[in-house]
Amino acid sequence: MAYLINPDRTKPWNNLPELPIEEQYYRDLDIFEQLGEAKAAIARLQGRSAAIPNQGMLINTIS
Repeated sequence: MAYLINPDRTKPWNNLPELPIEEQYYRDLDIFEQLGEAKAAIARLQGRSAAIPNQGMLINTIS
């Protein structure tokens, strides 16, 4: 599959909304609950990463 190149770099290539987006799209209880779960998961990973002898190997597998 060939990817197209943006012919004019001064104009956006896609139809993303202007930033900052309206609060109604991100001020939501469901989003805050997911954010809390994500922070907890990252904290658990940070605690367990100390047991990995080569942490670079972990980073290379997920990047």
